[in-house]
Amino acid sequence: MKHFYLVLITMVLSGVQAVQAQSVGEPYASKNKSQEYQVIKVYPNPASDHFSLTIPASELNYISINNIIGKEVRKVKANSSNFYDISDLKRGIYIVRIFNKSDELIKALRLSKA
Repeated sequence: MKHFYLVLITMVLSGVQAVQAQSVGEPYASKNKSQEYQVIKVYPNPASDHFSLTIPASELNYISINNIIGKEVRKVKANSSNFYDISDLKRGIYIVRIFNKSDELIKALRLSKA
């Protein structure tokens, strides 16, 4: 059973890397914006009850938190504090998908919930 989960996690994370590579390209022709989106990070990681992002909230529309299977468990509007509560989520690995004001996916990041 452990092998199944390792394979599943590997497949999901490979998909995230593909989304990251795709998400930084076409919509952001500006070299500065492209570089800025590449350095977006989620911290602390692993997180216990909250996390923050290294991007100004003014550039975000919302974030989506998906479980390892890809099911959306939470959708949150961007807030000025850039602080997102996850205290009610179970331990595990989640994918944080970040969307800009045009509802375009700009980055997908892995988040471990401790």
